[in-house]
Amino acid sequence: MSVFINFITTAKVKRAVESERRETLRRVVAFVLATIRTGKEYDVVEEVRKIEGVKEVFITYGVWDALIRVEVSSLSELDKVVTQIRGVEGVEYTTTLVGV
Repeated sequence: MSVFINFITTAKVKRAVESERRETLRRVVAFVLATIRTGKEYDVVEEVRKIEGVKEVFITYGVWDALIRVEVSSLSELDKVVTQIRGVEGVEYTTTLVGV
């Protein structure tokens, strides 16, 4: 009986792992580069961090003022997140790089 239970448990674990792997593969990961009005960098970063789907925000030096890592489940969700980022006061311009 214990061999049968072990087989069932192993099968359930394998299904759970495969399900999690498929879900991970379906995730959309993108990096949003943003230019921010001078003096507003830290305010923008704090607001952007509150947006669902935003995983990390970095202030950068150079042409772009911020690098934002977004992780969502679909391209339509990505569009919503990018629209929210663009709506934050102080964000002047964005470009989005979608990882594959």
